[in-house]
Amino acid sequence: MMALNLTEASDLLFNAITDSKLFCLITDLKGKILYANKGTCEILNFKANDVLGSSLFSFLLYPSNLQEILKNQKVYQGFVEGKTKEGLPFYLYVEIIPFQRDGKEVGFICLGANLLERGDLYSLQITTFDSLTGIPHERGFSTVVNAYIERYKRPFSLLVVDICGFSTLVITYDLSFIQALFKEISQRLKNILPPQAFIGRTQGDEFLITLFETTKEKLGILITDILDCFYNPFIIEERVVVLTVNIGASSYPEDGETFEQLFSKALFALKTAKRKGENTFSIYGKNLEKEVQTFISQKEKVAKLLKEKSFIPYGQPYFQL
Repeated sequence: MMALNLTEASDLLFNAITDSKLFCLITDLKGKILYANKGTCEILNFKANDVLGSSLFSFLLYPSNLQEILKNQKVYQGFVEGKTKEGLPFYLYVEIIPFQRDGKEVGFICLGANLLERGDLYSLQITTFDSLTGIPHERGFSTVVNAYIERYKRPFSLLVVDICGFSTLVITYDLSFIQALFKEISQRLKNILPPQAFIGRTQGDEFLITLFETTKEKLGILITDILDCFYNPFIIEERVVVLTVNIGASSYPEDGETFEQLFSKALFALKTAKRKGENTFSIYGKNLEKEVQTFISQKEKVAKLLKEKSFIPYGQPYFQL
């Protein structure tokens, strides 16, 4: 078989992408859509002519600061959430990278895989989103996680974040206050999540977080960030509320092969954390918990020394010859 020349190979690749079910967009630097393949149009349920010229950020709603991320970091790899023409949610795992022309960045290429089929979207449309916080309920969350497992089978961690004493707050304050507080809590959590994380909530006062492509260092950083984001009090309607949390975590594939199995193990770990007191965490599987705890302790020691100016970090000079 004869080798293809560059033009022939490019044509074959373009035709394959055009007909693919993958989500593929090309935009300029401001996010204006210049190209959309058939897979993108099917996911959005728009015709190509309706998509071209529109803003990428009008379809992709989460993360809400995606435009700022691309402006500063240039590359995004992780979850995005959006709405179809009918207002149904869709979830993609994407990579958005800049491309150049004549050595200058001129736009972005967005490639991603859809995690839910259209039939799943219709069955979930009523129960998927929490109208108050805009994040998925447990049913929608579990469907996305199980779809990720089935498609990628890559290690990840599942965290359950419980607000300590939230039931007491519900009794103490009126509904509008509780709703405003819960909305602020969800926003703080969204703000500290890395791109590889996905957030939802249970039927109670618990938040669900998956951290994909995880390592013990990444898990340790996320747990620290969650605890830190509750350090400052919440000010709602001129009232000050100080909240604490407990965190339980489990890992795929060590602790289960489905969301339901992982959720059960994370809840077990959460109960263990609650026995330790407020602002604590527990990870199902003692070896990983010990490793993460060691990482967090070392991180805290370095932060304390820096704060006390006990040592000054020096960088090795780097010269390019």
